[in-house]
Amino acid sequence: MTSLPLSVPLGEREPAFSFMSRLANRNGLPASIFGADFDLPFSKIIQGDELVCQRLAELGGVALDALLEWTPVHLGGREHSFRGEIFHAKSIKPVGLRGCPACLREDMARDPSPWMPHMRADWLLRQLRVCTEHEMPLVDLWADPASTVRFDFAARLAEIRTSLEEGELDGEPREASLFELYVADRLHDRHSGNWFDGIDLQAVCVFSELLGRAAVRLETGGRNRVHPDELWAEAATGYVLSVGGPDQVRGTLARLQSKLGTPRQGPKGVFGDLYDRFAHELTSEPYGVFREIIRDHILATWPVGAGDNVMGEPVLERRLHSIRTAAEEGGVDERRLRKLLRERGILTGAASSSTGEWAVFDAKAVKPIIEELNRMVSGIELQQLMNISRSHFESLRADGHLLPAIAAAGAKPLWKATDAPRFVADLLRGAETVHAKMHGWRTLQEACHQLRVRPAEIVGLIKKGELRRIGSYSQATGYASILVDRDELQSKLNIDRAPGLSLEVFAKSVGLKPTQTTQLVAAGYIRATKASNPKRKAVQPYITESDRQYFDETFAPLRRLSVETGWSWQKLLSSAFGLQELRFFDGETEHENLFLWSVLERHFLCPWPKRE
Repeated sequence: MTSLPLSVPLGEREPAFSFMSRLANRNGLPASIFGADFDLPFSKIIQGDELVCQRLAELGGVALDALLEWTPVHLGGREHSFRGEIFHAKSIKPVGLRGCPACLREDMARDPSPWMPHMRADWLLRQLRVCTEHEMPLVDLWADPASTVRFDFAARLAEIRTSLEEGELDGEPREASLFELYVADRLHDRHSGNWFDGIDLQAVCVFSELLGRAAVRLETGGRNRVHPDELWAEAATGYVLSVGGPDQVRGTLARLQSKLGTPRQGPKGVFGDLYDRFAHELTSEPYGVFREIIRDHILATWPVGAGDNVMGEPVLERRLHSIRTAAEEGGVDERRLRKLLRERGILTGAASSSTGEWAVFDAKAVKPIIEELNRMVSGIELQQLMNISRSHFESLRADGHLLPAIAAAGAKPLWKATDAPRFVADLLRGAETVHAKMHGWRTLQEACHQLRVRPAEIVGLIKKGELRRIGSYSQATGYASILVDRDELQSKLNIDRAPGLSLEVFAKSVGLKPTQTTQLVAAGYIRATKASNPKRKAVQPYITESDRQYFDETFAPLRRLSVETGWSWQKLLSSAFGLQELRFFDGETEHENLFLWSVLERHFLCPWPKRE
């Protein structure tokens, strides 16, 4: 392709879409029309399509390598490649463009032609909020949902040129933070020598931002939101608190948790978005190093017990106790336990005088002490320990639950104090932590009242494993903290004669996503029975007992593998086992949390007895 006689020079750090916009402007056309005339779809240029960019390079008389050097390339889905790093679209393709007014004024001073000011590609990166050369904040230039309008840089710049020249868009000057300098260095292939150099830049940016957000919560009295002009401080703070390495991160987490809350609130309640996003959204390999540090820190400093979930993975054995958890599990008085632990040398130093909940100790070391403090309690005392109403307590007793240890004639019945936490713990085994009672969650008291059933009916279903979705309500303790899914319970109780579990309830019970389950049922991989909905009368698929048995014999969800092997999800998916290569593939989609037993039996493990 012959070069145009009217051309423009490629600017420093300029992406292809900015170059094409200026070239089009030089020839008197908007970028989209210019692209149509020369078979250069502007949308393809925005995506960094190499073949189209090659034709643009020839037309503009520039080298292809130079044109692509600072051009984000769309890889598919929401991922983009930029300067040798992988970025999510939210980080590299904003709806609004920002820029440095000083840089653009310098361009205009060198040549006042409307096509001469150019975009710097690093302005696209959401985590960079300042021009490191002029120490001026990057300001919002314009926004538009249509990418071909938004990225037509020369055309849009003409609309704000006067405001730029008169300094109306300038922000308050400030020095670039260490985080922003580090990001800029990485984009220029300059490495600092710290441990972040070996981690994907996108993961470093997200972790610094989320860790800083947790630290800012501490400074703002628990408020998550800061002024938009101060958002740069979140990532800057997180970077300073973690750049020293994993040990510094662990120390930062320890200081934050001691001031932001208590173990009773759970990791999400204490760390906020830092925990929530790494537990549920940021689960891909680049974020693995941070997930591992957070999970290991929680297991090493929190009194989590068997049945709890940490970073989306079940805890199989308790390592640590606090005074509160040890007293609850042992059914003993906290003050008496604290005094005895001091005498035995288990609580020493600052922990000895502390009344907080962050003083933890080895669970095995305290077990014999708790056994010494076990005592018999009356029915009223047991109700208080369990946090259960008298009506539910008496109903369960009448149906054969919570039987007293001593029931001599003519004397008040007595129970072991450990009966209360043991009864509750058995019902909460494998439960997920719930911070807000929404999406169908009900306490046992509420479920019994709404469905007109006795508590023993629900307790029996939980103990037999027929209710798969059990919640542990973080805002309550004991019996009052046990939550059940109303829809799942209703289907199991055969109320309204539902033939089985709905696909949504079934998906939640086995650890799959509802949309994933619906697709697998539609494709015939998961067997389902169509029947009329007893309320809406519409025909819909249900998972009957026989369908569930077929699923259990055919598939092994990741949640089931973790429970049966005693290994965490992270360990199961490590390269040592090779399970990532054994994931179920339906011809279109690879399901990261689902496996076929037939494949596992050949390459990993098999159930006992082995299926033929």
